[in-house]
Amino acid sequence: MTPFIPTRAAQWALALGAALAAAPALAADCVNGINNSGNCNVPAGVTSITIQAWGGGGAGKSGTGMPASRGGGGGGGSYCSATFAVTPGQALTVSVAGLANGGANGKTTTVSGTGISGLTALGGYAGDAFGIAGTGGTTDGCTAPGAVAFRGGAGGSTVSGGGGGGSATTASDGGNASGTVGGTGAGNGGNGGTSSQASTGGSVPGGGGGGGADNGPGISASTGAPGRVVMSFTANAAPVASDVVITGLPIPQVGQTLTGSYTYTDADSDPEGASTFQWKRGGDIITGATSLQYTPVADDVGHGLTFCVPPAASSGTAAGAQACSNATAAVAALPVDGACGAAAGQSSAQAPTANLCSAGTPGPISSANGLYSWTCQGLHGGNPSNACQAPWADAGGGNSATVALQPANNWQVASASFSPTPPQGVTAPPNATFPAGLLSLNLSSGTQGSDASVTLQFTSPIPAGAVYMKYGPSPDGYSCQGTACAQDHWYELPASHVVIDQNRLSATLTLTDGGLGDHDGAANQFIQDPGGFALLAAPGAGAQAIPTLSEWGMLLLSALAAAFGMRAARGRRY
Repeated sequence: MTPFIPTRAAQWALALGAALAAAPALAADCVNGINNSGNCNVPAGVTSITIQAWGGGGAGKSGTGMPASRGGGGGGGSYCSATFAVTPGQALTVSVAGLANGGANGKTTTVSGTGISGLTALGGYAGDAFGIAGTGGTTDGCTAPGAVAFRGGAGGSTVSGGGGGGSATTASDGGNASGTVGGTGAGNGGNGGTSSQASTGGSVPGGGGGGGADNGPGISASTGAPGRVVMSFTANAAPVASDVVITGLPIPQVGQTLTGSYTYTDADSDPEGASTFQWKRGGDIITGATSLQYTPVADDVGHGLTFCVPPAASSGTAAGAQACSNATAAVAALPVDGACGAAAGQSSAQAPTANLCSAGTPGPISSANGLYSWTCQGLHGGNPSNACQAPWADAGGGNSATVALQPANNWQVASASFSPTPPQGVTAPPNATFPAGLLSLNLSSGTQGSDASVTLQFTSPIPAGAVYMKYGPSPDGYSCQGTACAQDHWYELPASHVVIDQNRLSATLTLTDGGLGDHDGAANQFIQDPGGFALLAAPGAGAQAIPTLSEWGMLLLSALAAAFGMRAARGRRY
């Protein structure tokens, strides 16, 4: 007797309706792999999903017990696969066929959801007790766009029914002899039945049921292979920033703008959104430097700079991994040309030490011929200035002068100035002139009671016969005696304390703290020296040079010669 076999379309319609009607409530995210029956949501970041479905295998059935009766092997379930575009959180309904027992046909496997349809794999038919093999599931339900579909293999039907064929890339039939294995492929069929008992269907999806034992009770059936669904997810690719570089000077400089650039790509063709930028100094984030361009500042000098961009897409996976450029060479300061400072052109009794350069660094100061001279070196490769100059102090009478302290005993020049006339309230010595001006000098911080050596330079020679006159208290015997020496008075500094250079353009003074040359007369680490080179004239005569020692000697010899001459004349009279 031939069993009633419903049409494929009717089988598919009935199975699909039952599966959808029984769909459970929404569940957690779908699993990337094998899924059981139920509802699930597309996981976050997933934009594409490939679903493979196998229908259940039909069951095998034993023979009727009649001589030479044959069992029929169950047919294999069909295979259906398709790829769909999805969005995260999208709900899917998964109905996976279970086992087909008790002579049942294989069950249908279905996946559906918004935008997903036509993904149904039909089960195979059961075998018959009279040796009729079950046919494989057809591809009627696999109608999704671009789907791949294969029908299941038919079961075997020899003396002992062979196992149902498995669904595969090509249709394959089950075994048709006692104990043989069903057809092979993506799903293997079940083993063939033996003379003693029915075998079970293949353990992989799409396998049919095993063939029934010959001469067995016709109502016995082997188990068909279960259906299955396998999901494979493709997440939306994050955007990528590549070729990140910095353009500008080979060696970046303060004040010179740099520009960052990069190439944006997205495997899913998602357009670029609001990508952010970040500049770094030696690996540390520069606060506020968040645009494509950056202008180095003084804090960047000596450090390399890096430009970074975490790319952002306007859709899909928004944020990509941060990509950074190679670090630049160390930032250099801008070249600065040297320039003379406010000290240039200002007369002074000593070499200037402040305001030498308005830009750059000052070089050594030379002092000669009435001028201080120096240059200002440029910074960071800048050009040096032209010569900066300042005149010596005006000492009066067309003469200029400067003071240079010899480094000894820790003395320092506190102040120095020249004047052509004595200070206010001080009367010049009678019949005296000061052709090289008068010096007002204050020294400080020296070793208590020690000597200080000061060199005076002039643009005109010190006149012959000039002596260095000091004003103030002095030791006894220097134009004073006794208590009068404590009063301010003019006195001549002895030659041992005044050394005039051979060219008479300079002289070195030795001043003693609390002694000769110190106005306050106290050994207090402070020396005051008001004084200058003076020419003295005899009373009633115009100012003239005081005779030098050799001149006095010549006058004395002349007087002696005259006296001897007169005496000889007298002798001749007598």
